Amino acid sequence: MKRKLLYLVVLAIFTTGIAYSQYIEDTITVNKTLEPPFIDGYMDDEVWETENFYTITEWGLDEFDEPQSPDPDDITAQYKMLWDDQYIYFVGVIVDDFVSDKTSLADAGAETWETDSWEFYIAPTLSKLPSMNEMTQIRWSYANKNADDATAGVVNGWSSGDPAFTVADFGFAARTLTEDGWVLEAQFELAPFAETVDEGVLTEGSLIGWQTTVSDNDGEALREWIGSWIPDTQWDQADTLGILKLGADLSGTVGIDKSQVGAQFSLYPNPVGEKLHISGEAKIEAIEIMNSVGALLIRRSNLSDGIDVSDLQTGLYFVKVYSNGGLLETHKFLKK
Repeated sequence: MKRKLLYLVVLAIFTTGIAYSQYIEDTITVNKTLEPPFIDGYMDDEVWETENFYTITEWGLDEFDEPQSPDPDDITAQYKMLWDDQYIYFVGVIVDDFVSDKTSLADAGAETWETDSWEFYIAPTLSKLPSMNEMTQIRWSYANKNADDATAGVVNGWSSGDPAFTVADFGFAARTLTEDGWVLEAQFELAPFAETVDEGVLTEGSLIGWQTTVSDNDGEALREWIGSWIPDTQWDQADTLGILKLGADLSGTVGIDKSQVGAQFSLYPNPVGEKLHISGEAKIEAIEIMNSVGALLIRRSNLSDGIDVSDLQTGLYFVKVYSNGGLLETHKFLKK
């Protein structure tokens, strides 16, 4: 459903750079964090504790054009967001009576867009033009019929035509199954999409065209519910996006990876693209890198030039550090 005629008139009058001032009711202000959360799908970093949840409230209209919503026992969805100089951080918590896995989706013949998922729509400009070419779509599902971990890849992406932007560059995610649903934790490199940036660094006051939606599949071929945080949204029309406004620092807020408290070694960079380095005062005898299910992928004893992880797929990995004749520490890192 398109915006009201007043909004369309505003678009015709104002330039791209100031058109967003008319959409204050569809704006979310995201706080800045001094320390980023670690993206592992658990929402266990203290930095998230300072943030309030936003709730998915818009579930479409019924046959009488009246707002509808699912039974709370069927599905509810909430999320939190943060930002720093380079990234937007997102954690979404879904309470769901049935989380579809790979087998149930394959048996039902569900397409990749008909799954339990969070979808994100990001505008590279603030144009509000009614075209899918004006934004990028990222979908991270709990599972699909082709993959147990549907966060390992990104499905269906559109960009503004700049070949430098590929969907895989926009971010990565991790998800976990809970007793009553599932959690998605994600990181987006969105500096290129902010209205005002300084050499690729996000700044306070930056505006980003944004929408997130939730899909619920109960083991059928089609989704049962699709929800969002603003009304009248359309998946293929950039003029129905909302806005992220980057807010102020959260003074004194620090997110801590509890597994690293008192650690003798540190990893950098994290997330890593090509080479992972480990530093510490004790002598490292060997390291082992394993994937999220514990399979050994890399073992090294010579770390003078770092560890080449360029061949690893995007995702969460663990490093075991051996020193003094035994296993000393285990660390985790993300391959981007």
